[in-house]
Amino acid sequence: MVAVLSSPRFLFRVEQSSQSATSTADDSSSLIDEYALASRLAYFLWSTMPDEELTALADRGELRKTFRRR
Repeated sequence: MVAVLSSPRFLFRVEQSSQSATSTADDSSSLIDEYALASRLAYFLWSTMPDEELTALADRGELRKTFRRR
């Protein structure tokens, strides 16, 4: 039980990204889709699934519209 709970694979979500033709060698980050973003925001802020407003924004593709890009 201790080994499972202390494992980095249990504590952190490891995301495997495939290299796309548009990514560069020094750009290892990739954007997640609107629904995954809505889910992550909801669980981070409220510890529950996305509400109707977040889901509607994801449906329309407007969720990340107001985010600043770095």
